[in-house]
Amino acid sequence: MDDHAETRWGAAKYVIKPRKRTETLLQGWMLPEQLHLWGHVTPDVGAQRILLHVQRPAQPSLWEEVPLGPGSSFDFELQGSFPFEQVVRATAHFDGTNEFSSSVSETITLIINIAG
Repeated sequence: MDDHAETRWGAAKYVIKPRKRTETLLQGWMLPEQLHLWGHVTPDVGAQRILLHVQRPAQPSLWEEVPLGPGSSFDFELQGSFPFEQVVRATAHFDGTNEFSSSVSETITLIINIAG
């Protein structure tokens, strides 16, 4: 199959080109006063952005726009109070472009356990 196809509809000519598949990876850790998330989109999609979705109990969901850096990597820190045993879930969303498809990371679950 060609990497693109053409078709006519009346006087208009359409070029159909599939977008390249992407994968979004997300990792992170949490301390009592800080949440740190990082990851990347592969392949390198150039200067774009991702949306981070952070969910905490009894609080509104946080959607944060984070620019992609070199190699389509990203890094995000959230300061605040993260009590022991509180579960935080995070997901990274890449919206895609005309050339690259959208992708969503797996949701990660972070929790601070009391060491003892």
